[in-house]
Amino acid sequence: MITEGEYDCMAVWQALQLLPVDDPLRDVPAISLPNGCNSLPVELTPLLDDFAKIYLWMDYDKSVR
Repeated sequence: MITEGEYDCMAVWQALQLLPVDDPLRDVPAISLPNGCNSLPVELTPLLDDFAKIYLWMDYDKSVR
């Protein structure tokens, strides 16, 4: 899971831990964008190459610049 902020990331990770042990989403890593929803540095995109599926978990707050 990729979230837009650190607090979102912690909330998603905690929610995933509540899933049953045999649920495939339980062990999905959760990370946050380093600069919020306004930026995903291109130099970080190769780190995502090993993942077959990427979930984007965005919320509806206003972005702060």
